[in-house]
Amino acid sequence: MKKAISFMAFVLLIFCAYTFFYGIETNSSQKRIDLDIKVQTENINPPQDYPDFVKAKSSNAKKVYKNDRGFWEAEFEYGIIMIYIPSGKFQMGLYTGNNIEKPLHSVYLDGYWIGKFEITFDQYDRFCEDRGIAKPEDEGWGRDRYPVINISWEDAMAYCRWLSKEIGYDFMLPTEAQWEKAAKGTDGRTYPWGESLPSDDRANFNEGSANFVKHTTPVGSYPEGSSPYGVLDMAGNVYEWCLDWYSSANSSSYIKKNPRGPKRGTYRVLRGGSWYGSSHCLGTSFRISAKPDSRYFHIGFRVCIE
Repeated sequence: MKKAISFMAFVLLIFCAYTFFYGIETNSSQKRIDLDIKVQTENINPPQDYPDFVKAKSSNAKKVYKNDRGFWEAEFEYGIIMIYIPSGKFQMGLYTGNNIEKPLHSVYLDGYWIGKFEITFDQYDRFCEDRGIAKPEDEGWGRDRYPVINISWEDAMAYCRWLSKEIGYDFMLPTEAQWEKAAKGTDGRTYPWGESLPSDDRANFNEGSANFVKHTTPVGSYPEGSSPYGVLDMAGNVYEWCLDWYSSANSSSYIKKNPRGPKRGTYRVLRGGSWYGSSHCLGTSFRISAKPDSRYFHIGFRVCIE
């Protein structure tokens, strides 16, 4: 009898110890889970905490966040990713160099959003399919994430109008000043990445070397060439149409706030250099032009929202 009682007491002791030990562990695990959930929730800013310029775009965006440079990005339908460029002054043009890039002058721009990448074939082909129009040639280099080419200024504007209806915001081509600030930032850098000379790990351009690609590459292939805001491919790959009419004299020097170029002209502005051009075309102030109905294998575009 005593042995039976002793055995039952021993079993009871083991049971109590087991329950006590694993009960503590279970509660502890639950506390850790609760803590993790709380921390994660605290790290996510609710929409009401967004700045007004972000809140205005967050309703139609799939995702809104800060990039690794600390600037706001918004992701929309069709893979459109926009980066917010804050309002303020920057130094546009050059003090020395090519006359069409002079003079160096201060310009104030209101805040705006600009495409992180050039518009791709995948994005442009959707527009063509929806409108029932012919797709541009890709020269056999690839479609999908490759920048769309053989696009006129008029084609680019038609795409902006279509995208505006699809997403619900007024997309447009960036003005020349908006393009330059997104590439140059406020520190007056020579290239989007800084002062280092162009190299084949920062941009897609043509110096006649075997190391250079000699055709377009998928957008975002050169993260080392990022602008101060995190905008990619602002140097090389394809020239990009801007909204402005072209003037050999930098007309923005006469308008100090939100310049939009001449009221009329024959040519439209192109910026950014291309896979077809040499390194001297990659500077943040470099500018050329083409007729608005021109279509070439080294010209594309990116979009902007004011």
